Amino acid sequence: MSGDEYSTNESAIMAQLKSIGIPTGGELEASSIFGGGTVYVRPYTRSDGTEVRGYWRSLPAY
Repeated sequence: MSGDEYSTNESAIMAQLKSIGIPTGGELEASSIFGGGTVYVRPYTRSDGTEVRGYWRSLPAY
């Protein structure tokens, strides 16, 4: 996350940190390995040339 992204989202980040916390990368990885609801999406390039950084994505509940 860039400094600008953090500045834009700082209030939401701090609210989540105070209410439920923010999981670490290791916690997210463990939850995806053990049947949790997250998966890591690797960086990729869209067909229009836009670079997309890697990120964690929640999975839909079935």
